Amino acid sequence: MRKMGLGLPPRGFRASLEDLALEGILEIFVRSKATGLLVVEGEGVDGELLWEEGRLYDASVIYPKRATGRRALDYLLGLRRGEVHLESARISRLPTLAGDLLDLAFAIERAKVWARASRLPLDWGLVVFPRGKAGPLDPLLAKAKGKTLAEVLLLYEGLPSTVASVLSSLAGAGLVAFRPKEGRRLLFRWPWGGPRASPGKAHPEDFSYPRAGDLGVALVDLEADKGPPL
Repeated sequence: MRKMGLGLPPRGFRASLEDLALEGILEIFVRSKATGLLVVEGEGVDGELLWEEGRLYDASVIYPKRATGRRALDYLLGLRRGEVHLESARISRLPTLAGDLLDLAFAIERAKVWARASRLPLDWGLVVFPRGKAGPLDPLLAKAKGKTLAEVLLLYEGLPSTVASVLSSLAGAGLVAFRPKEGRRLLFRWPWGGPRASPGKAHPEDFSYPRAGDLGVALVDLEADKGPPL
């Protein structure tokens, strides 16, 4: 990777999307004239953003379903959990974006749409389950049933942020729920060993379902225990 000017994210740049949203990272890369491949990894999501001297020439979603260009950029902007890191790379494929300020303006606009989808869970690995009747939307929601949120956001022809906005409204009306996959349970492990724990041992009461404000939440695979629906 070529030497870059002051203010450029250093070689090996890495950040958490919980600490710095992707739209903020885009602005940093534009201002610092960054070059390289920004790899984006979230819950069930893999994507890439290809930069050349501060211009964004390619956005790609590799998993859970392939998408490119503005559709891919919009999708990745919605991630609020995950990691990004910069790798050395040059443009070696056909651009899917113009590499101009219009793409940045598009990102800023769509980030506002994502912000309004406040009822969507941060964990895109949760599964979508329709509840009740949503009228003309029932056939569309039937396609989403049992799929992860990461998949559903790319399931329809509209921009992912628009799909997110609709799902958020439906969740607010009680017509959509989000649950862990079968065999996947959310458990909280008391970091100090729990109030009933003996040295070197764990007590069943040391574990509980997470509540707002709890720390140390972990995802635990329990094939024999589905846990209650969220």
